[in-house]
Amino acid sequence: MGRFFKNIIVFHYITLMKIFYTLLLLSMSFSFWAQNSVISFDGIDDYVDLGTDAGDSIRTIELWFKLDNPVDDQLSDFMGLVVRENNSFTNEGNFNLSFQHSGVANPGTLRMSMGGLAPYEEVFSNNNSWNANQWYHVAAVIDSVQGMMMFIDGVKQNSTHPYTGATTVESSITTIGGWGTLNDRYFEGKVDDVKFSKKAKYTTNFTPSCGNGSNQNQYGVWNFNTASSVVAIDSSVNGFHGVINGAVKLNEDVCVTVIPPTSNNNVISFDGADDYVDLGTDAGDSIRTIELWFKLDNPVDDQLSDFMGLVVRENNSFTNEGNFNLSFQHSGVANPGTLRMSMGGLAPYEEVFSNNNSWNANQWYHVAAVIDSVQGMMMFIDGVKQNSTHPYTGATTVESSITTIGGWGTLNDRYFEGKVDDVKFSKKAKYTTNFTPSCGNGSNQNQYGVWNFNTASSVVAIDSSVNGFHGVINGAVKLNEDVCQSASLIEHKPADIILVYPNPSNTGVFKFSNVTDYRSKVFVYDVSGNIVYDQTLSNPSFDLDLSTNSKGVYFYQIISDQQFISTGKLIIN
Repeated sequence: MGRFFKNIIVFHYITLMKIFYTLLLLSMSFSFWAQNSVISFDGIDDYVDLGTDAGDSIRTIELWFKLDNPVDDQLSDFMGLVVRENNSFTNEGNFNLSFQHSGVANPGTLRMSMGGLAPYEEVFSNNNSWNANQWYHVAAVIDSVQGMMMFIDGVKQNSTHPYTGATTVESSITTIGGWGTLNDRYFEGKVDDVKFSKKAKYTTNFTPSCGNGSNQNQYGVWNFNTASSVVAIDSSVNGFHGVINGAVKLNEDVCVTVIPPTSNNNVISFDGADDYVDLGTDAGDSIRTIELWFKLDNPVDDQLSDFMGLVVRENNSFTNEGNFNLSFQHSGVANPGTLRMSMGGLAPYEEVFSNNNSWNANQWYHVAAVIDSVQGMMMFIDGVKQNSTHPYTGATTVESSITTIGGWGTLNDRYFEGKVDDVKFSKKAKYTTNFTPSCGNGSNQNQYGVWNFNTASSVVAIDSSVNGFHGVINGAVKLNEDVCQSASLIEHKPADIILVYPNPSNTGVFKFSNVTDYRSKVFVYDVSGNIVYDQTLSNPSFDLDLSTNSKGVYFYQIISDQQFISTGKLIIN
C-alpha cells in the first residue's frame, strides 16, 4: 500500500512539473519583449536546434540574413544557414541552404542542395559576393511542377533544377546557423524571420515581407521576438519550438536596415566588358514605354564596332518574336551610330531610330522608346520626337526570358559602357509629342518598373514601383552623380565660335552672335535642370532675355537637328 501511495505521489509530482513547464513555455511564447529582435550567431559554435519534425515535407525555406563579414569566392568552408544532415553523408533526406566555399563549384554563392551524395539536386544564387552589415532575403523553393528555384531579395535566380519532391520525413534534426555534425561550418551573422512552408510559395519575383509578415501557409515560423534566451518559439500552429545553443538575441529591425537609401543621386556604371543588370523574366512583359538617362564613357558614332545594348530582352533563339532591344547600331548594319528600338527576332524588324548618329562622351542624354496603340512606334531624344516611326502598335509580349540593362542576352560583346539612371518601364505609351524629361527620379505614376539605383545594396537593383521587380546587379557599380545637376549642362567645346556678351550680365540680357546654323533652338536651364527659356532661332545674332529671372548661374544649349552645337554658362549678377 505504501508503494502504491508513493507511486501516486510521484505520478502527481511529474504531472505537476509537466504542467509547470508547459505553462512556463506558454508564458514565454506570449511574452514578446521586442517586435524587432533578431538572432546573432558567432560563427564558432552557435546554432538553433529545431528538432526532428520541422524539416519534414517542406517546399519553401525563407529567411532574412546579415553577415558580420563579407563573403566571396574565397570562403574557406561551407557556412550553413538552414541544414538537416544525418550522421550519414549518403542520406537522401539531407538538405542544406548554405554558402559555397572556394574548393567547390560556384564558390561564394548561396546554394540550396538536396541529398547526401553527388550528383545533388541543387540551385545557386547569381551572385558570389555578399556585403557585410546588409540584410538580404533568401527563399529556396521546390515547386511540384517547375522544380527547384531560388530567390534573392525577391528576384528569381538563373539557376534551376527539375527536382520536384518536397523534403523527406527524417529522424535527424534541422538546424539554423549550423551544419549537423560538422562544427566548422557555422554561420557568422544575424538571422530573422525564418519560415518553412509545405507549399511552393513563390514561382515569380515578389517583394519580401519584413516585420515578421504573415503566418498564413506556414509550417514553421521563428521570429525570435520572445524574451527567452534558450527557446526559439515557433509562432505557427505546429509549435516546433527550437533550442538556442549559444546564439544571442539582439534588438534590430530588418525593415529599417534592409535597403536604406544612401543618396537620391546615385547612378549605375557599366564597364562595357561584362557588366549588366538582370531584371528577371516579368519586368519586360506588356510594356509600351522604356525610358532612361544615359551617359557614354567614350563617344559613339557610325564607326561603332558592334551593337551596344541599353535595355534588351533576347531569348536564346534569335527567331523569338518576343525579343526587343534598345541599343546602338554598329558600322556593319543600317543607320550606324544611331540608337535603335527594335521588336522581334528576325528581319524585317519593327524598329525606329534616333535622328543623330553621333554621341558625345560625358554628357547625359534622355531616351524614351514608345509604342502607342494607335500611332505605333516612336522615339524621343531629350524629349524631342525623332523622325523615324513605325506603324507597329503591339506592346512587348509575355516571355520567359530575362530583360537586362547594360547587356545583350547571351552575346557578351554587346555590353554598354557608361552610366545609366532612372530606368522606367510603363504599360502605357507615355509620350506622343515633345516633352521635358524629368530627372531627380521623377514620378512613379503609371510606372510598371522603376530602377533609380538609390539604395545601399551593391547587388540588388531595387524596383521602387509597386511591382517589386528587383534586379540583380552583375559587376556594375553605383556612383554618386546627379543627372539633374549634370544632364545637358556639361560645357563642351563648341563646334562653332559663338560669341556671348556681356557675361556676367547685370541686366540679365545676353547678346549671342555667330550662330552659323541659325535654324536652331536655344534652351536655358537653371541649376536644378529646369528649362527657363526655350526659343527657336531665326537669326545668327539674337538677344537672350533673362531679365525676369533671379540672379545666379544658368546654362544654355544650342541644338541643331538634335545635335549640340554649343553649350555654356550664363551668370546674372
